[in-house]
Amino acid sequence: MVAEERGFDVPARRRASFTIPDFARGSRVFFRATWTPYSSATAPAQQTESVSSLRCAVIAPAAADLTDSPLASTTPILGFLVRLAREAGIVWCAIGPPNGKRGASEGQVRFHSCDLQIQRVLNQDSQVEVLLPFPSANWSTTARADEVDKAAGNDTYLRTRLPLSYPPADMNDFGAYAAAVARHYAQSQPWAVTHFQILNEPVYTDYALPRKFGYGLANYLRLLESAGRALHAADPQCRVVGGISANLADGLTRDFVAQGGLRWVDVFDLQHVRPAAPGWDL
Repeated sequence: MVAEERGFDVPARRRASFTIPDFARGSRVFFRATWTPYSSATAPAQQTESVSSLRCAVIAPAAADLTDSPLASTTPILGFLVRLAREAGIVWCAIGPPNGKRGASEGQVRFHSCDLQIQRVLNQDSQVEVLLPFPSANWSTTARADEVDKAAGNDTYLRTRLPLSYPPADMNDFGAYAAAVARHYAQSQPWAVTHFQILNEPVYTDYALPRKFGYGLANYLRLLESAGRALHAADPQCRVVGGISANLADGLTRDFVAQGGLRWVDVFDLQHVRPAAPGWDL
């Protein structure tokens, strides 16, 4: 292992850089950059702030004609990050839901802001998977106020989001919502959006059908079946993405397969960095 130390000042709101000649020439390597920030009024030796660290790698950029990849990312905020992800071989970006949430009343789905995000990804020659993360809208949720109050406490964000994690009063409501999204993109060429993921980290987190509110895999499978049928009816060419979004070795993942979940998906979703460990839904 070789350590390279360089010291230089970076003015506020500016940038600075240095070059290491012939670094990793001809090799694909992993390395870690570390640094300790300090103010101009404090000498580095007297600085007590924690060290920052960034994992890096030297890679061969993906081919320009690459159209698929086994990995996907949540959508970066900036277009240049989409481009960098693609160069690293990550073609797929998950975006959703339309306009951050469904409309305030039944039948409303607003697409404008989501369309802008999708176009940004497509402009970088990457692929889009639309994520439908919540089972309910505010007007359709079966949320119990006492449970939400206890779980959210004084957290305003959780008070807004947790009611959306409950199933809808009518299980067909989510399917109708999913179908409306599929029809929008099927009829909005050249969007080229055909993949739709059903819920974000269901059951083991509090985003969708959480265990701490009494829900489980059976609830997810019922909703997945309803949504999958509705999506394929709305657009026979679409692809349904589903699964617990947990680690391959996790018990919930195995149960999803054992209980027939693969019947209702065209693409099986796994998140290797997110095992459904105890504590995730607390």
